[in-house]
Amino acid sequence: MEKKNLMRKLYEQVRAYDDLLDIPDTVKYSGNTSIKNLLKDVEEFNRLPNDKSSLKECKRLFNNAMRTLAEILDAHEALNYDYKLQLKKKQYVIDGLKKFIDDKEALDAEIPSDDDEEESSDEKELKKGLSRRELSIMKSLNK
Repeated sequence: MEKKNLMRKLYEQVRAYDDLLDIPDTVKYSGNTSIKNLLKDVEEFNRLPNDKSSLKECKRLFNNAMRTLAEILDAHEALNYDYKLQLKKKQYVIDGLKKFIDDKEALDAEIPSDDDEEESSDEKELKKGLSRRELSIMKSLNK
């Protein structure tokens, strides 16, 4: 008989627990303010006895949960949009760099050579302290 009473008490406890709303830990410890408000409502619902008014509270909780879910989905969509936009910008820059690398040889051919200018600037530095005769000797040696 004791075993039967014990089983009855256990079934009643399970039935009472089944009427409670359970929230996963990942949701409980999130930093979202609307989720915190929802958690307060769930705790209040779990404290109330199960009667006809609890069905009304359950409906209100469901509506709050759906609003919170809609906010989270909107935020996720905004992040997703921003991420796709960043990828497009990066791809545009990468394509521009690839085009520049492919056209580099043609662009380099258009730029005048700097070697000629370096030689003339070196000659100018040498000529600063030389006389006319020394300059003429240097010119004849370069030819």
